[in-house]
Amino acid sequence: MIEHILIAGFAGWRASRLLVYEAGPGNLFGRIRAACGVPDGPGEIRPLPFLGPLVSCVPCASVWLSAAAWGIGAWLGWMPVAIVAACGVALMLEIHVKE
Repeated sequence: MIEHILIAGFAGWRASRLLVYEAGPGNLFGRIRAACGVPDGPGEIRPLPFLGPLVSCVPCASVWLSAAAWGIGAWLGWMPVAIVAACGVALMLEIHVKE
């Protein structure tokens, strides 16, 4: 059980970083942010009431995305979620080694 909590937590953190800070393939995450009223770069920000903060704040997004990772793990098995979690751990280590 504890390993599932850790896997879901790391996967949720990685997905949150993707959603809030990265463009993704074909600027997918940038387009999601723009659709929620949070443009990349300078510009007028008009966030939607619920989705705007969700796509502009890692702590906010990680709550919902960790819960989604838990649900996906329970439904489809933990391997797809574990792959995202492993990417999150690798990114976390890379960020801290740079500093």
